[in-house]
Parts: sequence; structure tokens; C-alpha cells
Amino acid sequence: MKWKTLGDQDQHEPNLPELPGERGRYLLFLGAPFIEDGPRWVHFSWRGDSFCIRDFIKGRMARQDEDSTADAVWRAAMKTKAATGEYYRSVAKPEDIEWWTKELKRLEE
Repeated sequence: MKWKTLGDQDQHEPNLPELPGERGRYLLFLGAPFIEDGPRWVHFSWRGDSFCIRDFIKGRMARQDEDSTADAVWRAAMKTKAATGEYYRSVAKPEDIEWWTKELKRLEE
């Protein structure tokens, strides 16, 4: 049996072997090679092989290319947190961008 610390139910072990499903949204604590000037919390969403990393703190985003896959991004995460509950939120509107920037900075504290 493997024990987890109480309060860590949303976090996964680093370097998980597989994405949790065909599509989803997670917050990832991600560093190199995807976030060279990290690590830091980012918003990660995927559907099949397509994905988007939104680095709200730096005001930028990246999508899949010939050198990266959603699975590789997932396996590179040091920590994960499901984007459910208060974190199930839009990412497109200006007020959403402000909220995400503030919230991801708060997670880093």
C-alpha cells in the first residue's frame, strides 16, 4: 500500500507514464525543456495529440509541434493539479487571463 499526505489528493507522482484520458485540463508545475526559465505553474489542456500550454505568468502560450507531444509534456511535470472546481474556468477573456495570472502566482508561494 502506498500512503499519500492528506491534502495531496489532486497531485500525482512526477513523471507519470500516461495522460489521464483522451482530453482534459490540468495545472502543471513544469520546467525544462518546456519552460526553460521555470519551473512554474502553467495551464495545460489537451485533446488527443493536440495540446496547449498557457504560461499566464509570462503572458505566452505554446501548442504542439513536430518535436513535442501532449504525453511528453505530461511526463515532464513535477506536480499536477486537476483543473476542476475553482480551476475549471475559461482561459480566453482578458479578465480570465488576469485571474489565472494571479492564481498561478499564488500557487507558487
